[in-house]
Amino acid sequence: MFYGGLGALTVAGALEWPVALAVGGATWLLRSGRQEKHDADVQP
Repeated sequence: MFYGGLGALTVAGALEWPVALAVGGATWLLRSGRQEKHDADVQP
């Protein structure tokens, strides 16, 4: 849903595509890094 909102704002002209790409990429990196850390903490 978050990425769809970014796309909609970009298409509507509220965001420039490089800004949307940077925000989406940073969010993806942070979420995937946090998930990997969580998975490593949970495993015995």
